[in-house]
Amino acid sequence: MKTYTINDFEKIEEIIRNTQTCFIGMNNPGNAPYVIPMNFGYEDGTFYLHSGPEGKKTDLIHNDNRICLSLHGTTKLVYQHPEVACSYSMSAESIICQGKAEFVTDYDEKIHCLNIIMRHYAKREFKYNAPAVNNICIWKIKPEQIFCKSFGNSAKR
Repeated sequence: MKTYTINDFEKIEEIIRNTQTCFIGMNNPGNAPYVIPMNFGYEDGTFYLHSGPEGKKTDLIHNDNRICLSLHGTTKLVYQHPEVACSYSMSAESIICQGKAEFVTDYDEKIHCLNIIMRHYAKREFKYNAPAVNNICIWKIKPEQIFCKSFGNSAKR
């Protein structure tokens, strides 16, 4: 089963819209890379994430803001022949983005970003109180490179 590169940006954005969780890989000096799952929003070629204002992940980003963001769409078990184990595979699409994270500090921009994130899941906007907005860290990631692949899609289900 072949792996195909997807270069159609509309298809890439469709995969992003249909993905619920992203994984963020960060540099962890002297240790293995640090990878965590996060909820996200996406708009106009930019990813938005949120976290608490302090902790390991924010410390790592303050130290080195280069990240790798990975999304993996829905998987399906596929095969070419039901009796041949080696013909089985997973059909899926995946996206790898590389870029730099920056933190949004402007209050109104934070609300805008929170609504982008919430629209990804709830399909609507919300009102926020000032203590909640002031006590949240918003990450903004504009990918410098995006790689998208489709694999296992030439097989039958």
